[in-house]
Amino acid sequence: VESALAEHAERHAREVGAAHTKCDHLHARLSEDRAAHEAHVRSLIVNEKEVRDAHHATLKERVDYLESMLGESVDKHRQELEVLKNAHNKHAKEAKARETSHASMAERLETLERFVGETHSQHSKDIASAHLALEQVHGRLS
Repeated sequence: VESALAEHAERHAREVGAAHTKCDHLHARLSEDRAAHEAHVRSLIVNEKEVRDAHHATLKERVDYLESMLGESVDKHRQELEVLKNAHNKHAKEAKARETSHASMAERLETLERFVGETHSQHSKDIASAHLALEQVHGRLS
């Protein structure tokens, strides 16, 4: 009985030792796999951060570019608008001057027409008077 019990205890000790060795081996393998997995996850995180930072940088550059283009466009449009305002004001002043000139021309034309009318009336009277005088002279001569 004792030898069977000793043999059983010895076999049990070997099996427990083997189980411990197997557990230690599995623990070491699990630690290695965990370390490898952690390293892989860290590299993925670093890579993702680099990609995001690069995208963020290009996005910032693109936004800066758009802002500068908009600023330049606003300045350009402001200048063009100022040129158009000045041209409009110039044309408005010229139109007003033309209206004044047209009014002045109308008054001058009216004065000329009245003068021509008066001169025509006077000339008609003078011609009629000259015809009458000619007829009288013609009558005396005949």
